[in-house]
Amino acid sequence: MRGSVVGQLNHIYRDSGIDRIGTSKHEADAKIREDLKAAGNSSPSKHELAEHRGIHGTGTRDNYLQVWKEFFNDQKAEYGKFDADKITADDVERFLAEKIDRGVARATIKHDAAALEKLQKAMNDLAQREGRDTRHDWKQTLREARERAVKELDKDHYDRSFLDPRAVVDALKREDHQLVAKLQLEGGARVSEASKIEAHQLAGIWTTRQGQEVGGYCVHGKNGKIRAITMSPDTYRQLEAHIEAKGQLKVDYDRYREGLLAAAQATGQFKEIEVQ
Repeated sequence: MRGSVVGQLNHIYRDSGIDRIGTSKHEADAKIREDLKAAGNSSPSKHELAEHRGIHGTGTRDNYLQVWKEFFNDQKAEYGKFDADKITADDVERFLAEKIDRGVARATIKHDAAALEKLQKAMNDLAQREGRDTRHDWKQTLREARERAVKELDKDHYDRSFLDPRAVVDALKREDHQLVAKLQLEGGARVSEASKIEAHQLAGIWTTRQGQEVGGYCVHGKNGKIRAITMSPDTYRQLEAHIEAKGQLKVDYDRYREGLLAAAQATGQFKEIEVQ
């Protein structure tokens, strides 16, 4: 698909048939139920109805288009160019996983997943209208993101940016939790990238072109690309020693998160943000 991000977004929304504003949602649901019954599903769930339904409200349209645009811009930033037809389930997983790792509210993931589900329908409907073979299937990816959000995120949103993050790290009671937090603080690692590290990932200590000495380990990052998480030599030596003693660095997410919240409270940096 050619054109700018906005151009492709407008083409998908305008020409896919997803725009059902001004038409009856009740009548649309009745037709969906009829079609699903003919296909062997005589008792569709609310979610199944929503999957097949177009966009009937202006508020929903504006909210969903905002998520589509954010997602498209994220793809352009990742690849340097953007073609909506080349979006994969891995791209969807990365987009939502990064939000979960930032600690957004559970409702945000639920909302964004619904918007991306509607985007999938619009893109598939558009391809069918234009006689193209392109088909997107993100259903499993979206389900897994919703399940992960339920497990890892609170209904309320907790601010995970701290005025003094080093104090939070120092206040963690467990050595392995401190180590994971240091990897996040110094190397920008996601929780999933710092909470399980094995010996074969260690890359040693080296000097950068800028003359800075750093240690690092390798992870499979965005879309399977291998990248290095770097840190201070002291933190690297701690990581290396831990893996040598324990066989790997591995922490339970829930316990780590509880430890972070307790450390934040202990240093007076914890606040709850109510989600309206």
